[in-house]
Amino acid sequence: FIKPDPVDVKRTLRFVLLYVLVPVLVVALAFFAFYYYSPVTSTVRLTDTSKSSLPFYGADITLEYADKSETRHVDRLSDEVVFKEIHTKYLGENARLKIESKGYVTVDTVLSLEKNVTLGISRDSSLAMIFGTVKDEDNRPLADATVQVLDMKTVSDGMGNFQLPIPAEKQKEEQRVTVYKDGYQLWDFTGPVSDKVPWKIILRK
Repeated sequence: FIKPDPVDVKRTLRFVLLYVLVPVLVVALAFFAFYYYSPVTSTVRLTDTSKSSLPFYGADITLEYADKSETRHVDRLSDEVVFKEIHTKYLGENARLKIESKGYVTVDTVLSLEKNVTLGISRDSSLAMIFGTVKDEDNRPLADATVQVLDMKTVSDGMGNFQLPIPAEKQKEEQRVTVYKDGYQLWDFTGPVSDKVPWKIILRK
């Protein structure tokens, strides 16, 4: 009868620790270090929530996080911006994103920094109103003059002032404006629309 040698528990534990657990731990730590210290990217995409047919003139997109600030430019609405070399530890943290584009409401928001971000932008009101004054050749205000753009009309008040709202689907950078009043010649002009510069209309007899 052969009696087996007794198991050396301590030696076995040392073997398991040295040749099994330690390599696994080293690999795990290496993977964690690689993941933690590897930079990531954040891709920002834009969508037009106003579904406008007006031209898009590009946008400046600024990302601020920690003590960093970066600005990128897109020429087309379909373009995307990629912010690179972002430390992994900043993912999920608050970041500030600012979008500036001609004809659009500026977006300035704080959100969670993620690898993919999509933000909606909408048209501003810069093309949403035709306004100004109607006067005669002697610079006197004319009331009840009809101001027309496409199929939309309004009349001037007692001070010759008028305002004509333009719905989003009919907004253009230039509009043809006609003004008429009994006893005066028709005024017909096509010009740029501005929310800052009023139309100054003179009717002649």
